[in-house]
Amino acid sequence: MTTLTFLTLNTGNEFTQPTALSALLTDVDVSVAALQELHADTAGLLRQEVQDQFPHQILSPAYIHGKGLISRFP
Repeated sequence: MTTLTFLTLNTGNEFTQPTALSALLTDVDVSVAALQELHADTAGLLRQEVQDQFPHQILSPAYIHGKGLISRFP
């Protein structure tokens, strides 16, 4: 049986360091992460930095309305 783990995180728009968020996501054992207040710079870095761990990504940065969903599984 496969166990799925979920993380929801308010990234704080432009107040989050994109490299710190990338490191957090690759260090924790999570299957799916939902991100709120996703900034364009953060989304751009995540697309590249966590692609191997989270190949399934929907990132829609838009200031405080930005959202993202990344997953290890389809």
